[in-house]
Amino acid sequence: MAATLESGAENDRRLRDIQEALQAKDFDRAVALARAALDGGFVHPMLLNLRAYWLEEQQRHKEACADLQRARELAPQSVPVLNALGLCLVNCSRPQDAVEAFAAALAVQPDFLPARFNLAWASEMTGNLAAAREEYREVIRRQPEHLNALAGLALLSTRLGDWEAARRNAALALAIDATHPNALLALASADIEDGKGKEAELRLSALVQNEALHPAAHALARGLLADALDRQGRYRDAFAAYRASNEELRRIHAPRFEDPGVESACSYVSWLADYFQNTNAWARMPAGPSRRNGPINHIFIAGFPRSGTTLFEQIIGAHALAVTTEEKDALADSVRAYMACPDDLTRLARSTEQDLLPFRDAYWRRIEKAGFDVAGKILVDKLPLTTVKLPLVARLFPDAKVIFAVRDPRDVVLSCFRRRFTMNPSMFEFLTLEGTARFYGAVMRLAGLYREKLPLNLHQLRHEDLLENFDKETRATCEFCGIEWREEMREFAGRAKARAIATPSAVQLMRGLNRQGVEHWRKYAEDLEPVMPLLRPWIAKFGYNPD
Repeated sequence: MAATLESGAENDRRLRDIQEALQAKDFDRAVALARAALDGGFVHPMLLNLRAYWLEEQQRHKEACADLQRARELAPQSVPVLNALGLCLVNCSRPQDAVEAFAAALAVQPDFLPARFNLAWASEMTGNLAAAREEYREVIRRQPEHLNALAGLALLSTRLGDWEAARRNAALALAIDATHPNALLALASADIEDGKGKEAELRLSALVQNEALHPAAHALARGLLADALDRQGRYRDAFAAYRASNEELRRIHAPRFEDPGVESACSYVSWLADYFQNTNAWARMPAGPSRRNGPINHIFIAGFPRSGTTLFEQIIGAHALAVTTEEKDALADSVRAYMACPDDLTRLARSTEQDLLPFRDAYWRRIEKAGFDVAGKILVDKLPLTTVKLPLVARLFPDAKVIFAVRDPRDVVLSCFRRRFTMNPSMFEFLTLEGTARFYGAVMRLAGLYREKLPLNLHQLRHEDLLENFDKETRATCEFCGIEWREEMREFAGRAKARAIATPSAVQLMRGLNRQGVEHWRKYAEDLEPVMPLLRPWIAKFGYNPD
């Protein structure tokens, strides 16, 4: 008993010492004391939070998340723990889980603005731009001069094509801090949109020269500078700036995606292709029972990023009965269960209705959790790299229709290299031109094998054909999907303006049907020459002019 009392008193003393160190802003001492206490067997949420902070400083994000998850179990209502957990989850490339943690913190303390601001940019990372905008606005409503929220909303507004809001909020932020990078980036984006490439170049050149700028912001500034140069027709200079921006991003993200033991997206796709090269064709899965409150049509739009998938999603989405998922991944549970290794694929090929039912249900739960009401609707599930997951579509949803979007490989690869994406293993491949071309070729090879070996209801749609003959191509695709073609599908641009589209093509879609990006590769033909041997087979395969 005496020993227990002594141990309790010792732990109380440790907590007091740590609190004193924190009050004195001696974080190094607080962390050292917390680590020593944990090593001695004393477990407490504050100690776990401090050690997690130290682990994150060491770039050991997964270990930090484990500590914070444990802290949350011990103190589920702790706002500091929940907020720290959300930040850590973002660093682990789990922004959707981070959103849940920040929301949990706000459920306990709605006026805790750090969590609300963090919820805004985590929502932005997940692609939920509408929610991000509302959270930024709420932060500003509660604290009108919240610098980072004003600048964040300004930059977000450029993704939404709301140029007036971008300029207004950037001006408010710059009135507080004339050097805030996000506000300056928002103004430069607005200049580029207005055709003021030279003005944007001057603004961005000054920003790029700021050596104190955070590396990610510096890379973004270089990428926007490249856009400004492209707008002026200075294509060689633009390509050099795109390459410099991507090299910076590669250095930032290499520890996450190039460490030993980390499988690259390209190698993952390659072993999938090798597997299907050597397997027999799969039999068609019998259609399962109709889902109660399910959609009347189920359409997957696949292809490759920047191949026109978002354009067609918005066209079908203009149909009065359509519900579009806008790149929410609802197949994640099935991927983990059935696509991690070759043996998983063999199990998937042999799976029964009873085996698959839990994963089909998991898909619908994710759809419902994302807020989509699909009862009696046309469900349009668009995610370009669903291409890689088509074995799951074939087994889980044998009656679903697949629209496979194709665009000139040269424009696709150039666009992927030029645009800026939320980073993940696939997008990491786009940070070099050769990596982009190799990944494109690997995915197209896999898609071809899937079409040979899987029982898919698939219709190929060429982006350029859609632009040239809109009515003919949309009518033919609707007929394939079993849905009625409607006049409102011509008005997709108005729908795009009203929605918060998260993809890089959002602003272009708001302008309506146009050929702005068609054959843009010709401006960069000399820079593309090194990867042309990788692209020529696909240029021929999809019927494009080799010249």
